[in-house]
Amino acid sequence: NSGLPVSVLLWAVLVFSHPVKAQLLSSILFVEDTQDLFSNAEIIKADFDELTGGTYTLYNTFEEGQSPPLSLLQNHQLVIWYCGSDLEDLYFWDGLDQDNQALAAYLELGGWLWLIGTDVLYDRYGPAPADFSPGEFVYDWLGIERYQLQTYADDGGIGLPYATPDPNAYIYGLDTLTWQFPTLYYVDGVLPREGVLPVYRMDVGGYVFRDSICGVYYPVHGIEGGGVMSFFFDLALVSPADLRQQTLLFVLEFFDSIVKTKDPILAGFGARLFPNPVSGSSCTLQLQMDDPQLVSCRLVDLSGRAVTSQLEFGRQQPGNLNLEIPFPSLPPGFYVLEVTIGSGTGGIPVIVGQ
Repeated sequence: NSGLPVSVLLWAVLVFSHPVKAQLLSSILFVEDTQDLFSNAEIIKADFDELTGGTYTLYNTFEEGQSPPLSLLQNHQLVIWYCGSDLEDLYFWDGLDQDNQALAAYLELGGWLWLIGTDVLYDRYGPAPADFSPGEFVYDWLGIERYQLQTYADDGGIGLPYATPDPNAYIYGLDTLTWQFPTLYYVDGVLPREGVLPVYRMDVGGYVFRDSICGVYYPVHGIEGGGVMSFFFDLALVSPADLRQQTLLFVLEFFDSIVKTKDPILAGFGARLFPNPVSGSSCTLQLQMDDPQLVSCRLVDLSGRAVTSQLEFGRQQPGNLNLEIPFPSLPPGFYVLEVTIGSGTGGIPVIVGQ
C-alpha cells in the first residue's frame, strides 16, 4: 500500500505504460564527465536523445580539458552532470580534487543540478567514511553530512541488489531499480543533512546496509530557488532498458514541474511563501500589490492534481499583503501553490515537511 491516492497511482501507471517524449525544459546542459571506459555514457545519451529529441547542449569535460565555465552553466535551466562509473580525475572536482567554484556559483544563483554517477565521493575522499560540515562543498551544495559507506567495499563483497524509492520522495512513477548485474558495486550510502529528502534507499531483506540512502534531493534555497538531485550510482547500469528510460523520464518531468513554477507573473508581485518547508497547519503568502487585484490560490501536487479547493481572497488593495494559507494534513513531499492574481496564474514550489 503506497498511501497515494488512486488518481495519482493511475496517472503513474498510464505514463509508465505509454512512454512519451518528455515535454521538458527549454535549456538543458548535459555534462559528460567520464572517459567512458565502459560505454555507459553512450547508453545514457541515447536515452536522452530519445526522450528529448536531442534538444539539449552536450559538454564533454575530458574533450574540453576543463569543467564548464559559469558563463555556460548559467545559460541553462538544468545541468545534468553524468560521471558514469569511472574512478578518478572527475571535473566535477575540477580535475584536481578541489571545490568546483563555477558550479558552486551556478547553484548560488539558483540553478538546478542532477548529479549521476558511481565514485563521485570516492574520487575526492577515498574510502568511506568522511564527514562534512558547513562551508564544505558536499555539505553546502549536495546536502550531505556524512559519506557513510560503499557497497561491495564495505558489505563483505556483496554489492547492492536493489534500490527502492523512498516513500516520501514524491517523484511520481519511480520504481525499484534492478541492474545489469546481480548486484551493483561501489554505490555510495550517505547521511543527508536536515531538510534534504531521500529519493532512493538500499532495500532488500537481510542486506547489511538495508535502508541506507543512495539518492537525495536538496532544495538548496528552500525550494524557491534551485536544487540538487544526487544519484550515487550509475543510472546507465539499470536494467531492463525501459525501467532506465522511465526513471530518466520521471526525474526530468519532476525538474520540469519544479523549474516552471518560477513564474514571471509572481516575480512581478514579489510573491513569497513562509515558512517553506511547511511544518504546521498554515503558512503566509506575501504579495506586494501596486493595483487592486482579485487574488485566489489552490495547492496542487506535481501531477497537477488539486489537493485543496480554491481559496478566494477577493479584491485586494495596493500595498504589502500577508495572506494566511491553511494547509490540510498532507503527506510529506513536493507541492505547488498555484496563485492567481487578476488574469495571470503562477506557482510557488512548496515542501510539506514531516
